[in-house]
Amino acid sequence: MTLRYVAPIVWLCSCVSAESLQWEWEAFLLDHQDCVEDVECAVVYPGCPLGCAAAVRADAVDEAEARIAELLKQYERSGRGCSYECVEHTPPACVQGLCFINHLSDSSP
Repeated sequence: MTLRYVAPIVWLCSCVSAESLQWEWEAFLLDHQDCVEDVECAVVYPGCPLGCAAAVRADAVDEAEARIAELLKQYERSGRGCSYECVEHTPPACVQGLCFINHLSDSSP
């Protein structure tokens, strides 16, 4: 008689939390927002759960969009999703050496 050991199959979730992805996105932004003039800044639109819009250096837009796609793919891999309404924002500007946008509040009653 042959004895066989059958190892239990453990499903490992490759899930990541929205919070951890937000931290990764914020770290990316910190490394890609330095500027001297307003013209060096651009806006990207990551979407939920990373935010509605973010200012980055214009030369980092392609890299930012690739990073956004990667982070959203990680988030949605387990079937999760989210959405929220976004408000308008100011044009990007270089403020104290960092690309910046200001989200405008909704003024409707």
